[in-house]
Amino acid sequence: MNGSTRLATSLLPITLILVASACTTASTGLADLDQAPTVDHPLPAELPSYATEDLDQESIRWVGEHDDADLWVASHQDEDTSCVIAYPDADNWIVGCGGGVTRTAGPDGITYSIVPDGMSAPDGFLAVSENVFVAPQP
Repeated sequence: MNGSTRLATSLLPITLILVASACTTASTGLADLDQAPTVDHPLPAELPSYATEDLDQESIRWVGEHDDADLWVASHQDEDTSCVIAYPDADNWIVGCGGGVTRTAGPDGITYSIVPDGMSAPDGFLAVSENVFVAPQP
């Protein structure tokens, strides 16, 4: 066996691993985003379009509600960034984005958090979905 044949033979397992991994679907890191979208809970028409213009519109998922606020999770156009959309009414909505565990406080006094799969929820937060948590007003 000559040198180039040995090199090709030794690289074959690595090539197969790379090809196999390219064929798998990438996980978002948020089980909520892996769910099928629902048509029952679209974003409110009163939510200004600029609020979600940087979001991947196809990724928006309604995840539940808390204290009369509907909650959605979405991917941002920037990689590794996710967002929570909280909409209690036309005057008190918020869109908060970040990577990893993300927290954002709404004008309603409630703190919303996105927690990636496999990570612990913040202390004192209540689960709305697998990845979205809320801390009630103090």
